[in-house]
Parts: sequence; C-alpha cells; structure tokens
Amino acid sequence: MLSENLQNLRKAKGLSQEELAERIHVVRQTVSKWEKGLSVPDADLLIRLADTLHTPVSTLLGDTVEPEETPEMQQLSEKLARLNEELAQQKKRSRRRQLLLFSLVATAAVGMLLFDLSQAFHLRSAMETIGGIDGPTSIFVTSAPSQGIRDVLAILVLILAAAGICKNAKR
Repeated sequence: MLSENLQNLRKAKGLSQEELAERIHVVRQTVSKWEKGLSVPDADLLIRLADTLHTPVSTLLGDTVEPEETPEMQQLSEKLARLNEELAQQKKRSRRRQLLLFSLVATAAVGMLLFDLSQAFHLRSAMETIGGIDGPTSIFVTSAPSQGIRDVLAILVLILAAAGICKNAKR
C-alpha cells in the first residue's frame, strides 16, 4: 500500500524520485526502495513525506491511492489514441496496396504462362513436313527460342506473388 500510494502521490504532484528525495533529505535510491516495497520510511521520514506531498500520513499508509489523471495527461492520452488509430488505418491501407500489387503480379505471370501455352499449341500446328532423300521429315518452326526460360521465370514470379498474397492475408 505505502509503495503504491507514495508513487501515485509523487507522480500526481509532478515530482521525480530525485526531486522528492532532495526535499526530504534522502538519496533517490531510498525513495526507489520505498516505491518498490523493499523498505519503509521511519516515522520522522513518513511525516516529512506526508508534508511534502500535502497529504495526511494516514493516506500514505491507508488504502491504495488511485493515480489522478491530470488534464494534460488526458489530452496526451487522447492524442496517443488518435495517433494509434491513424497508424492502424495506414497499416491497413498499406496491406491492401501490397495485396493488390501481389495480385497484379500473379495475374501478369498467369497471363504470360497462358500466352506461352497458346503459342506452343499454335506452333505445333506450324509443323511442316518436308521430303528428304531418306523420306519425310517433320520440322518444328518456332520464333521464340527462350520461351522455356520465360516460362520458368513466370512460374517463379507466380509462386512469389502467391506467397506474398498468403503472407499479407495472414496479417
């Protein structure tokens, strides 16, 4: 009780442990020990504490004193609540933008894969049969020799985009 009351009353008066210690002629560590409940002041110091904090000794030793919320503390608390709300909204907007970006990248990768797949079917029909001295030979005509590399990159991009979407959705 004394430890909590002493700390709450000191803070309500706007005093640091150092300032209170100077006013009652003890070291700051002594005030700290009292507030942590590791020791208690003797009767003379208890009276000096009560006088310095403008409170009766019975209040120091009695029921727990609730910390008073000063108007400044209340304004600060309200500002912090507003800032917290704004940060939460910014985070939500940022997650939406990330999700949209990952979705666009995934769509582009799927589009690239579908395009390459349609090209492959189109090129299969572009096989030509020519005659040689040893008989007919089929030739596959293609204009995109790096299509396999592009497909692998598109698949990797698709996997990374899907992982980004999943990670973003879990937040």
